[in-house]
Amino acid sequence: MSVPEALLHARERRITVEEYHHAIREAGIFSEKDRIEWLDGHLVAMPPIGPTHSHCVSDLTDLFNRRLYSFEHLPARVSVQNPIQLGEYGKPQPHLIVLSERERAVKHPPLGG
Repeated sequence: MSVPEALLHARERRITVEEYHHAIREAGIFSEKDRIEWLDGHLVAMPPIGPTHSHCVSDLTDLFNRRLYSFEHLPARVSVQNPIQLGEYGKPQPHLIVLSERERAVKHPPLGG
């Protein structure tokens, strides 16, 4: 099977997080319900969350919260399956992440973003 001439010279183009947000908000290409993540400028389809995944994330969340809330001043917060801004080309939704207050302020997108 031969590849069309145009595809032989095609180049991949990474998409910025800002362009990704435009595709969701203004163009309506993606919905907030789509199981996708933006990783290093690439759209990645994510599988549905199954029972094993769900239980593991819940158990880890409980473990981290028990440890963190044992301090008088909360040193960090647990964020579960929420998007986090990682540079111009990355906005993954990690299963679970522990962020200091400073990291949380910098890496979490503003409301409505």
